[in-house]
Amino acid sequence: MYSNVTCKDEVVIKMVGRLTIEFPEYKDQLKIREIIEEVLYKYDINPQETGLITSDIEEKLNIYLASKKLDGLSEKTLKNYRNNLTIFASYLRKPIATIQKYPY
Repeated sequence: MYSNVTCKDEVVIKMVGRLTIEFPEYKDQLKIREIIEEVLYKYDINPQETGLITSDIEEKLNIYLASKKLDGLSEKTLKNYRNNLTIFASYLRKPIATIQKYPY
């Protein structure tokens, strides 16, 4: 579900979300996203390493939902996605990258 989202994509999505909240007068999220992507084009972004990560599902869930909001999904659909993924997350307490499709 998250494997195609790069670190740079995560940064862009977080920045668009934060700027939209801080400056609600800027309604054109796609334009903001284009500007940020243009500025970051020649940069590599790597996550900061933290030693003891128990679960990053909540963070990844927010990033996923923000990207789906940019894709134009309705608030009702986003709410349904959040509810279902929160139920799923309640059963797992480990980093997303360690989740496998099959146990073997």
